[in-house]
Amino acid sequence: MKKIIALTIAALFMTAPIFGTIYTDPTNDLDSAVNFDHLNFTGAEVTNNATTISFTINILGDIQSTDWGKYMIGIDSVAGGDTNGNGWARPISMSSGMNYWFGGWVDAPTDNIQLWNYDSGAWTNTAVYTSTINPNSVVYSVPLSALGLSAGNSFTFDIYSSGGGGGDSAIDALSLSTPTVTGWSGPYDSGANVSTYQVLIPEPGAIFSLLFITGYLLKRK
Repeated sequence: MKKIIALTIAALFMTAPIFGTIYTDPTNDLDSAVNFDHLNFTGAEVTNNATTISFTINILGDIQSTDWGKYMIGIDSVAGGDTNGNGWARPISMSSGMNYWFGGWVDAPTDNIQLWNYDSGAWTNTAVYTSTINPNSVVYSVPLSALGLSAGNSFTFDIYSSGGGGGDSAIDALSLSTPTVTGWSGPYDSGANVSTYQVLIPEPGAIFSLLFITGYLLKRK
């Protein structure tokens, strides 16, 4: 009986709410000069629970067999920010003001995401994380606190693919349905073409209900 209760309790907490939003991107929006399937987004999903936010980037081609692509996220979460650049100094910008930048790659199994923060006029690499790499997707998961986020916060963002060169631009952008650039190095500004996500956290009442059910089950043992 105790084993059954323990498994039931675990199942209850595993079903605590996870919130998320799905974003789509057409697959015919790359310029012919840089039309590579492993740089071509099909969409993305952003999810969060009480402590963690995850960005799942879905890609048309196999990013494991062709692994030189770079996958990056720009975030505007507070006033200010860099209107002209990003943490990797690539020709990619967010004119509303970028505060955080994820720069990631898939040709290394661990420590393959850098998180950068823009503050006091400079970019700083604040943390390194490991992504989950699948043939047609890559997942970046970080603590909400790493992005200064809490319940109810909203932010705008864009996701970019790029090549291996330090001067390569955004070959695909999640929030734009037409080509971003006509070559590798043309500058790209997300401008008004950004997506929005709101951080939702389980209400205290939902957590209390889980605890109440747990207590009830323990009493019945």
